[in-house]
Amino acid sequence: MNPYKGSAKTKYQSDIFYFVPYNAVIAIGVVMLAIGVILLILEALIGDRGSDTEKEQQHKHVEAGGVVFIGPVPIIFGSDRRIAKWMILAALALGAIMIALLLLSYA
Repeated sequence: MNPYKGSAKTKYQSDIFYFVPYNAVIAIGVVMLAIGVILLILEALIGDRGSDTEKEQQHKHVEAGGVVFIGPVPIIFGSDRRIAKWMILAALALGAIMIALLLLSYA
């Protein structure tokens, strides 16, 4: 039984997404990207414009971190050690998911 409904499988179709046409996957990605850009613009235009007192500004503490994969190599950054440890765990989880998806595509 051919899941591609009578058409030959192209080199761009994945076994994981055989039920979704390739063009639909691209369209979903473009729509998600556009929504993200619109949200960024809206946040810049109508974000928190309340004036904080000088004392409130001194007590604000922002923590941030992230993981960037360049190929199989994760680049991990964080504002302090605690955040960096969480980003290491996130990198391990994302790496495991990527390996699982890779293995599933060859199964």
